[in-house]
Amino acid sequence: MKKLVLVLALLLSATIPALSQTNPIQSRIVDLSGVSMPDVTITEMSRCTSSTPPTDASATKTYVTDANGNFSWPALLPETLANRRILVRDSAGVEKPARLFFVSPTQINYLMPEGLQNGAMVVKLMSSANELIKADLGRFESIAPGVFTANSDGGGVPASFVTRVQPGNVQTTEPVAQLDVAQSRFVPLPIDLGPETEFVVLTLFGTGWRQLGSLPNTKVTIGGVDCPVEYVGPQPTFFGVDQINARLPRALISKGEVDVKVSFFIDLDFTNTVKLSFK
Repeated sequence: MKKLVLVLALLLSATIPALSQTNPIQSRIVDLSGVSMPDVTITEMSRCTSSTPPTDASATKTYVTDANGNFSWPALLPETLANRRILVRDSAGVEKPARLFFVSPTQINYLMPEGLQNGAMVVKLMSSANELIKADLGRFESIAPGVFTANSDGGGVPASFVTRVQPGNVQTTEPVAQLDVAQSRFVPLPIDLGPETEFVVLTLFGTGWRQLGSLPNTKVTIGGVDCPVEYVGPQPTFFGVDQINARLPRALISKGEVDVKVSFFIDLDFTNTVKLSFK
C-alpha cells in the first residue's frame, strides 16, 4: 500500500495547542421537486492555497449517495496544521508533504504520501514558514499489511464488527469484542451465526491491503475454514484505512475461539494473526 497511517511522536520546541481536522461533510441530494436522488456520484477536490497543486489522491474524495440521497465524508486533510508540516523524502530523493490528522505539543498523526519509493526515508518536521524543526530516519515499504486490533497491540480480537443480514435485506451490526474487566483487555465476544435464513459478514480494518487487494488475491481463513471475500480495498470513510468484508461460513458454528488469518497471493504477504470466537 502507498498510504499508511503513521504516528510521529516528537518533543516539539515550541508550545502549540492540540488541533485536529474533524469536520465531516453531510448532506442530501434532491431533484428540483425535492425527491431524494440515490446513486449519485459526488467528487470534492481540495482548494489550493498556494501555487502548488494537490500532490496526491487524498486531495479528492468521491462518494455515492445512499437510497435516501444522503452522503457523508470527512473533511479533506490539510498539509499544514497548528503551524506544523511534515515532509517525507524517499530513497529516490523525492520529497512530498504528508497530510495531517492531528497536531499537539508531543504528537503528530499524519497520512503517508502516495507514490513513495521503497527503502530509506527521511521524515522532516517543518514549521509553516518552511523552517526545519526536527528530522528522523526511517524505512518505507509500500506493502506492509496488518490487521488493526481492539487492544492496539497487533494480537487478540480485531478492531472489527459483523453485519447480520436477515430476510428482506434487514441488516444489523454487532460487536465481536467485549471488555474483560479483570484483564483490562478486550476479548472475543462469541459470534452467533443464527438460522440458515440469514448470513453474517465480517468487516476487518487494517493497513497495506489496497496495493494487493483484488478479490482473487485475498484470502481470509478462520479456524482453518476459508471465508469468501466480498470486498477488499480502501475504507470509504476514514483516510488511510483499508477494509475487508468476508462472509462467515456456517462451518464455523461451535468452533469456539479460533485464529483469523489474512493473506495475499502476491509475494505471499501475511498479516498478523488475530482471534474471534463462535457460538
